Amino acid sequence: MKSVFDSSFKYRPSFETDVRKTFQRVRRREGRRPERLVVTPSQHATQIAVLPLEHFKRPRAD
Repeated sequence: MKSVFDSSFKYRPSFETDVRKTFQRVRRREGRRPERLVVTPSQHATQIAVLPLEHFKRPRAD
């Protein structure tokens, strides 16, 4: 991302911004990215243990 201190940065007021072009540019940029690997729960090699919150609570000394 460009910084305002970068010499190639050019300020553009919001009223001159074309939102359609901005979204098209973002879609093109994301289209060039490699697809992300999505792992479903059935593909996990290990079991994930979820402990209830009571497991972490300390007993009260009443």
